[in-house]
Amino acid sequence: MLLLEGFKYIVPGVRQTGSKMDKLNSQLYWHNYCIIKENERLRKKAQQLNQENQALLSELRQKLAKKGRSNPDQGPCLCSTSNPNYNQPHKP
Repeated sequence: MLLLEGFKYIVPGVRQTGSKMDKLNSQLYWHNYCIIKENERLRKKAQQLNQENQALLSELRQKLAKKGRSNPDQGPCLCSTSNPNYNQPHKP
């Protein structure tokens, strides 16, 4: 856990001798902490968007399947590129 003291970052377990290396280490630790938190936030958002995308894709497929029964000549292929297991074919 980081504590803020004025504009100085205090990292528990790190000696606060005031040396440049300690200050730099604290700043880098804080920067890394912020990056990790932002990464977690973005990962959750991406997961949420992927779930929404999958739900919309499923809904669209159901609607097209209903229309497809009335018009069997048209059969569009719907592929989800947000699926992590989806492999796009390589063009030579």
